[in-house]
Amino acid sequence: MRIFALRVTEMRNELKLTIPEMARKSGIPEKTIYHWERGERIPKIDSLKKLCDYFNCSADFLIGRTDEERW
Repeated sequence: MRIFALRVTEMRNELKLTIPEMARKSGIPEKTIYHWERGERIPKIDSLKKLCDYFNCSADFLIGRTDEERW
């Protein structure tokens, strides 16, 4: 899931957010975001949905099934 880690990091950086800022704004724990960005863990479905809502993008984009960010 290397593509997922890269895309989460890229999307966060595009918004010019630190991990703690993103955690506060998205409701996703900091530790979870750190693990995702390092490629150590993959998200559970509920977290993936929350992340898609936060970034306004599709799950397919985040997991690398498409290069189209938006639905």
